[in-house]
Amino acid sequence: MNEYPDSFFIRNEEIISTYQDVLNNEDELWFDLEPGIIYDQLKNLIPFAMSENGHYLFWDIENGENDEFDIYITDFRGLGFTKIANNLYEFFDKITSQLEFKKILLLVKNHCQELLKH
Repeated sequence: MNEYPDSFFIRNEEIISTYQDVLNNEDELWFDLEPGIIYDQLKNLIPFAMSENGHYLFWDIENGENDEFDIYITDFRGLGFTKIANNLYEFFDKITSQLEFKKILLLVKNHCQELLKH
């Protein structure tokens, strides 16, 4: 599985390398952290997916319950690291529910509107 460009192991290392400077030195922080997440948590976040529009999903491998990990989203362009689900099941429920997916879309939409103001 390591041989393919979209392999979890290859993409994981590539994504982390884009912000490795921040992991090594908090003074290098160049993206936002939303309330509820602190700098030290960044070292526990493992990227596992990326959307077509540049949003990244991360597992928090140190937090969660019943062998499930909290899930965070960011785009590194202004949408700060934000917790969006307590586990993968909840995340899929949210993005497939006619009511819940709007909460995630609203999060992204609000971020885009803020970018347009500047």
